[in-house]
Amino acid sequence: MGATHVRALVAQGAYVVLGDVRDEQGEALAAELGPAARYVHLDVTDEQQWAAADFRLTLEINLVGQFLGMAAVLPVMRAQGRGSVINISSIAGLAAGYGPPAYTASKWGIRGLTKTAALEMAGTGVRVNSVHPGIIKTPLSAHLTDEATAHQVIPRQGEQRGR
Repeated sequence: MGATHVRALVAQGAYVVLGDVRDEQGEALAAELGPAARYVHLDVTDEQQWAAADFRLTLEINLVGQFLGMAAVLPVMRAQGRGSVINISSIAGLAAGYGPPAYTASKWGIRGLTKTAALEMAGTGVRVNSVHPGIIKTPLSAHLTDEATAHQVIPRQGEQRGR
């Protein structure tokens, strides 16, 4: 999803910084996108790069990672008097009901974090928003059945485009 979002942003004229732990893929995507993109190695969890996936790791990746990203860019954007932060949450950040508790808690947290930052940036020329997509077909959601999307407004899994 990240690569798809970045491609769309660059196509609209944005300059982006890509962060990930998959250096080869990140560097290749930045090279493909040209001077509007820069890749940096970034593990959003912590310096020790936890080996096990649990409740705290999910919060570190999904919530703390976005907090740290905003903390890094919002002061620069405020000083420039312009900018836009778009945090990716999930439908699980709007209405609980499916998925692991850690995932849902992290996505609700992104929603609250985004709203707070938006209020703090009001009047500065900096916008802070979140989007809340439904289930998207990725390797992480391959195990989900059609019943998992039955509660969504569009009762199917979304597909990534532009990969």
